[in-house]
Amino acid sequence: MYGSTPTGNTQSYSYYITHSNVEGRKLRIPTNVIHSQMPELLESISIDSDLVPKIREVYQAKVQKMSKGDKADLLEQLKRKQATLKEEEARLGRLVISGKITEDTYDQLRSEWQEKMLSLHLKIEEMEVDVSQYVDNLEIALTLMANISELFKRLEDKQKTLVLQIIIKRLVIDPEGNIIFLKLHSPFTYLSALAAALDPKTKEGDSSIRLLDSEKLSMGDGGVSFDMLSFSNRMKLGALPV
Repeated sequence: MYGSTPTGNTQSYSYYITHSNVEGRKLRIPTNVIHSQMPELLESISIDSDLVPKIREVYQAKVQKMSKGDKADLLEQLKRKQATLKEEEARLGRLVISGKITEDTYDQLRSEWQEKMLSLHLKIEEMEVDVSQYVDNLEIALTLMANISELFKRLEDKQKTLVLQIIIKRLVIDPEGNIIFLKLHSPFTYLSALAAALDPKTKEGDSSIRLLDSEKLSMGDGGVSFDMLSFSNRMKLGALPV
C-alpha cells in the first residue's frame, strides 16, 4: 500500500491505498487506523531488559563460532571457484565469436554466469569482513530493541517514521487495517527470534501481531548466517537520540 493525502475544499486527510484492485476495488485504510496500533506492535518486538545479558552472551559465542573452524580453507575454495568462473566467461566469449552458440544463448548463459559471480563475490566479501563489525551491529540493534517502546514515545513524528523504517521491513494487514504480521530487517530478525527462544514467557502468545513464518529462524548451528547479522540501515540511526 502507498500513502496518499488528497485535499478537499476545507480539509486534507491521509490514508493508505492499494494501486491495484483488491476484490474488485482499491483498498483505502485511514492512516490513524494503522498508526494507533504502533504501541502494540513495538511492544510485540521489544526485548525484556532482563534477557539482554543472556542474548549478548549467546550471539557473541555464535559470531565467534561462525568466524572460526575451516574459514580459511572455505575462503580459498570460494576464490578458486571465482577464478574458474572468470575462465568460463572467456570460454563463452570464444564460443559466440566462433559461431558455436547464438548471441541469444550467449546472453542467457552470461546472465546466469553474472548471478553466480555476484553470489560468489558476496560470500567472499562476507567472510573477509572483520567479525567485530557484526558484534557491534548486534550491540546497537539490541540496545534499540530493548528501549524501543519508551524511545518511540519521545520521538517527533519524522523520527518515529524513521525508526519504524529502520526496524520493520514489511507490515501485513487485513482488509480492516489490523496489523496481523510483520517482517523485520536484519539483524532485528535474528535478535527477535533469539529473544523468543530464550524467554520462558515469550510474548508471542500475548500479541495479535506475529512475525512472518519466514522470520521464525532456527537457532541451531545451521540457522544463522552472517547476512542475518548485518545492519543495512545503521547509518540512519544518526537522526535518532539513541
